[in-house]
Amino acid sequence: VKDKLADICQRYTSRCIWYGLGAMSFQVGILAELTWDVYSWDIVEPISYFIAFGTAISIYSFHLMTRFDFEFMTMTDRLFLRRFYSEAHRHSFDVSLYNQLKDRLFGVNTDIARLRAPLSLSLPAPPNPVKCKISGEELNLLDVCRTRRVN
Repeated sequence: VKDKLADICQRYTSRCIWYGLGAMSFQVGILAELTWDVYSWDIVEPISYFIAFGTAISIYSFHLMTRFDFEFMTMTDRLFLRRFYSEAHRHSFDVSLYNQLKDRLFGVNTDIARLRAPLSLSLPAPPNPVKCKISGEELNLLDVCRTRRVN
């Protein structure tokens, strides 16, 4: 169910991004036609200034209301999550329960990986001891692993 909802939301987000590109292209096309075909730049310049200033005001008001920057990744994540939660509510999918189960699964997998680690298994020393390349002395593998973790 979660993958189906994620697919729906991803298509919605992609569609919104393409609509935004289309709207910006349409705006540039209209301003270009007004500049070179209908009027001159002296008439269209204040219009384009107010369009740009209005866009800046709307982006700043978005930032004030949401406390998020108006960036591509922020907007796509925001669109995706808004649509995901609305679709999850519509399909009776409990997102908080899903997140709790995923957290528990991550904890169990972490515990399994920790239990399977060779340092905690009390294995015998390897048959061929590890020797230092510089001094030639034998090294304890436990000390080597500890120094790698610290660094």
